[in-house]
Amino acid sequence: RELHVLDMRPPESLRTTLITANGIELAPSGAIVHPAGDSEDVLAKATAVSITGSTFVNDTFDDLIHVSRNARLITVYGASAGFIPDVLFERGVHMVHSSLISDPGTFEHGVLRELNMEQVMRQTQRQQTIVAGARR
Repeated sequence: RELHVLDMRPPESLRTTLITANGIELAPSGAIVHPAGDSEDVLAKATAVSITGSTFVNDTFDDLIHVSRNARLITVYGASAGFIPDVLFERGVHMVHSSLISDPGTFEHGVLRELNMEQVMRQTQRQQTIVAGARR
């Protein structure tokens, strides 16, 4: 199995230099990073595809879902995937993973007054996964 990553940024911008006890390494290791221009070739061969919700904002979702149609599993994830999932399921998405604000009052207070936004996010949100065809 291989992990292929597509990104609109140049692949070299995603590389990080790690200094470890064993020497200097480039990360992420084990992932093959491709430029966005390779998306059709990479996604057409993929068995599982995970698409960020930001593709709705940058208007690439329709193209990506189209070339991913042969994948056994298609997921959409991220903060911008947090809307009614039926629209995604109708387009072939199997699962949506996003965050849900579980404490709106504390979230609002934290956004307006706190300096540590990461802590505010952790305290006021919970993760949710919605699977196509699964109803409570």
